[in-house]
Amino acid sequence: LLVCVMAGAGAAAVAARAPKPLPAAALALCVCVVASRVAALWPALDFSAVAVLATHGAAALAAVPEGGLLLSHTDLHWNPARYLRACEGARPDVTHLSLQLLPYPWFARQRPLHPRMKRWPDVAAASTDPATERYERLVEDVATGNLDAFPAGIYLDLHGVHEPHIGRLGSWRGRWNLVPWGLHYRIVAAGAVQGDAGEWLARSLAEIDRLKAAYEGGPPSPDRFRVGSWEIAAGAAYNDAHYQTGLFALTLAQELRASGLAPEGVPAYVAALRAARRLTGPAADAAASHRAHLSSPAGDAAKNALLAAVSLHGALAAGRDLAARGLPFGNVDAPTDAELANVTLDARRRAQRFLEVHADDVDADVFRRFLAGA
Repeated sequence: LLVCVMAGAGAAAVAARAPKPLPAAALALCVCVVASRVAALWPALDFSAVAVLATHGAAALAAVPEGGLLLSHTDLHWNPARYLRACEGARPDVTHLSLQLLPYPWFARQRPLHPRMKRWPDVAAASTDPATERYERLVEDVATGNLDAFPAGIYLDLHGVHEPHIGRLGSWRGRWNLVPWGLHYRIVAAGAVQGDAGEWLARSLAEIDRLKAAYEGGPPSPDRFRVGSWEIAAGAAYNDAHYQTGLFALTLAQELRASGLAPEGVPAYVAALRAARRLTGPAADAAASHRAHLSSPAGDAAKNALLAAVSLHGALAAGRDLAARGLPFGNVDAPTDAELANVTLDARRRAQRFLEVHADDVDADVFRRFLAGA
């Protein structure tokens, strides 16, 4: 904008000193200069055919079953879905609230627009900062007061929670589990997940497949959009969804192993680790490339992707031997020599790269032993 103002001032000064009327050649030159710049820059500036935010909003709404409650925190999560619902009539069955707006006193006038809400939280001391106790209490109050009113579920913006506060299998505040659900977390009572984590993982993976289909297999290209744009933020949310689902799968596998893994439990263990590696690996690579974005620290992502690969390596080796002795794998593909070789190469590559940067990591010796023995 500043350049345009300065260019306009310069053009005005030249015009003031030029003979009147301006010669046709001068006018033609000005037109040609402007036209040449428009022609050169237009391909990079033309976003008329870009539908990234529409895709993002549609994907967010598609992940919510009929009659669900959707809680947004970020502008990226709120605005595209809000536009589609308010301007295009999409998903009138969904109740959609902004946790950024909910604490304001004037929002009380909006409550009649959401008749399915059974109980409204006390917002007198609420915060909009996800890292604070007051914000988490706000979210928990919404969930506690309305879980029964929304049998289809309550879905929280993936970026509407402070990630370090999420425990294993998505445990949160001792009473809840946050199950990755595409661009959201589904808020469920803790006992429901611990009792059937494998089924919840299957549903979580189905939402990742739905998200990939919406984006036709991949996120917005970081080469097409500028850092800081909403399109890049949508790409980061896409990567975050994959990464968080991968972490859920990884912690499920760790829980299975910690509980004492019997031979008949190996197929489920292998399946969980396959999902963990498939999802954490590309997300960690995107974060390391500095071309794409991930909300989680790149070092944490690299370590979790490495843990998934190393754990899968051990599971495949054990599973291959068990399959050779006749263990049925059911609907899980039995490990093969080719798969084990591929995972070994990937795990070694990740271990070498991780140790180059994080040689003093608390688990560095574990990864060094893996490299020595793999």
